Amino acid sequence: MIVINEKPIIKLTSEFESPSIISTPENDPHVESKSMIGNNDLLDVNFLETGANIQKAVGKVITHPSGKFASGFLVSPSLFMTNNHVLPTIQDAEAAEFQFNYQLDIHGSQLPVDTFHASIDLATRFFYTNDVLDYTIIRLAPNNGNPGNKHAFIKLKIPNIALNDRCNIIQHPLGVPKKVALRDSIITNIFEKVIRYTSDTETSSSGSPVFDDSWNLIAIHRGKGAVGTNASGQSVYINNEGIRIQNIILHLKNYLTTNNRTNIIAELGL
Repeated sequence: MIVINEKPIIKLTSEFESPSIISTPENDPHVESKSMIGNNDLLDVNFLETGANIQKAVGKVITHPSGKFASGFLVSPSLFMTNNHVLPTIQDAEAAEFQFNYQLDIHGSQLPVDTFHASIDLATRFFYTNDVLDYTIIRLAPNNGNPGNKHAFIKLKIPNIALNDRCNIIQHPLGVPKKVALRDSIITNIFEKVIRYTSDTETSSSGSPVFDDSWNLIAIHRGKGAVGTNASGQSVYINNEGIRIQNIILHLKNYLTTNNRTNIIAELGL
């Protein structure tokens, strides 16, 4: 008789399969209950709640007669900020549409859009623009209430920023329903006038607010940044660029003070 000694087949558990026994701190003293992988990405959950509220201040701009799109945001119950290159004149601003709530709900359905236009009331209208700092502020007329009271607005205050800080942008890229670029972005350069960052943006993102991880407004997005070279040797943009909000605040306050617009200073909390 020939006896064959068969060895049992041992199946190794791959990373794609669930092992029959999982080691935990309760059954294996050599297993720890935590591990930071790279940078610490943990945030208080109010990051989501605060962001969900502040995004309501961001709107889509439709310019006429061109029909081009851009982004912008409320800085008071009725004052709206975007880029100078989006709305360079009061005529451009008065011809534009400003849409809020152009976004999807939790079920992926389009929410009702709330549309506003620039105020033409001589007693309340306000328009100011600056091409050097590439910003425009325009007052929006009420539509069953002021837009900032119905949605939200972002208070202007000078923030602290540093290289490698994370940043977040709320925007209407390509004119589509509102999008966010969250945390997969760092500040790569800080200049006197602008900052550069690796957030994703698109055409029509001009005028979007740029925030830090505490949802402090740090810049207004204006366009592409520096050019670099990819692995194939092709020239590509390696970051995007925004005007530092502290420069806008200081410039705007100086203009308003010089022109005795104390009512606007008070409205903006400057």
